[in-house]
Amino acid sequence: MENRQLPAYFLENGQHPIEKAHVAVVPVPFEGAISYLSGASAGPRAILEASAQVELYDFENDVDLTNVRFHTADAPTLKTYQDVRNHVASHLASLTPEQFYLGLGGDHTVTIPAIEHFSKKYPKMGIVQFDAHADLRDTLHDDKYSHACIMRRNAEIIGPKNILSVGIRAVSLEEKNYIQENGVNTIPGNFALHENLLPRFSELLIRLPHDIFLTVDLDGLDPTIMPHVGTPVPGGLSWHQTVQLIKELFRRKNVIAADVVEIASNSNSQRSDFTAALLAQKIVAFWARNRRLT
Repeated sequence: MENRQLPAYFLENGQHPIEKAHVAVVPVPFEGAISYLSGASAGPRAILEASAQVELYDFENDVDLTNVRFHTADAPTLKTYQDVRNHVASHLASLTPEQFYLGLGGDHTVTIPAIEHFSKKYPKMGIVQFDAHADLRDTLHDDKYSHACIMRRNAEIIGPKNILSVGIRAVSLEEKNYIQENGVNTIPGNFALHENLLPRFSELLIRLPHDIFLTVDLDGLDPTIMPHVGTPVPGGLSWHQTVQLIKELFRRKNVIAADVVEIASNSNSQRSDFTAALLAQKIVAFWARNRRLT
């Protein structure tokens, strides 16, 4: 794999050695068998470049990230899923439990090797997934590692009842049956219309283990605020709903790691790039506050 140097702009603090960093930002520019729109492999670079415009101070939540040290990893050319697994594993191997992993995709398959790693350290762990799609197909076009199958693979690792999927609004009949038969905790996208979204989210969180991996597929957000994704689906979560739910997640659970994936970067507009970078900042802000780094 050929290494590609990506800009280490993340929150202007991305140049620290990994052993001294609080947060390891790992770009994973992989684009496998895309179902619809291309551009996922350009996503990590776009998010990093946009992050140069993100403030170190989170005004809405009164969190100062000035003292949070970031390490931004290089990104090799990733041609196969095995390349992805090797790349992610090589960075995770050097992290301690006191450090936070933030993956930047790339299509959603980049989440699987991270789950494989953390499930060995946290035998009882859960996943909170923000997504338009259930991603619970067993295969798509004979590919068990399609981005449409990643939660099925993750369910095989941690158990389907340890998953909470939020914003789901595009589901195959196969996936509907799997959800019902296996007890996958699911909040449909149209539930976001109701005022009791936060109480329902909190209620389902209670069912999950204490240690959580957060994976944000950006198509879980409404495409009016996140238009450039691989498979945009009308509806979804608003910006403030998304941040509110993530804040609640950090309040109630130990979020051990996170990733932000499936942006389909568009050279004609940086709107989605900045929104993704700001969402990543919010995730880090809530983690840093819990660790008393701010």
